Amino acid sequence: MNLSKIDLNLFLVFDAIVQTGSLTAAARELHLSQPAVSHALARLRDALRDPLFTRQGRRMLATPYARTLTPAVRQALSTLQAGIKGPQQGFEPTAAERSFTLGMRDILEALTLPGLMAHIRAHAPGVSVHSIQVERNDIADALRQGRVDAAVDIALPVSPEVNHTRLVLDRLVVVARRGHPLIRGGALHLDDYLAGVHVLV
Repeated sequence: MNLSKIDLNLFLVFDAIVQTGSLTAAARELHLSQPAVSHALARLRDALRDPLFTRQGRRMLATPYARTLTPAVRQALSTLQAGIKGPQQGFEPTAAERSFTLGMRDILEALTLPGLMAHIRAHAPGVSVHSIQVERNDIADALRQGRVDAAVDIALPVSPEVNHTRLVLDRLVVVARRGHPLIRGGALHLDDYLAGVHVLV
């Protein structure tokens, strides 16, 4: 395929749809109308001979070919953006203008995003954050393919290429009625716990 025959601006639209999972949100991100984004997507689909995205509910899900294409597109756009800005001395939050995509579950969104967004508004006003849900067994691939910049989840075995660190240490607790017969002397032993009847949330 001859790259010179493709309008490279179409890849900006492609990347915005990948990050937002929505034509409407991508249009907002790019300051375009939704029909313009739809038209650009149609042109890219025609040029690449692939549907690129399929609609599932309210989200646009990338096809296998689009998922393969995503890392190359994001790397190319990032390289071009860095070249336009010129050499930089590290990451400067107050001057940064970029979007980050986080993979996290809904409970973590509720617990962490309000505080994170307040901090970003105060210290990095040009930074925006998109949060998407990623299946746990798909986290490494999502990071490798550039679908997310970072993922927050429980500690799982990951490949050496994935940099990871512990953010918080949480613990599980058991709630039982006062005077429960399985809790003797304020202690609950594992055998008794396993033999008990449980309410699982």
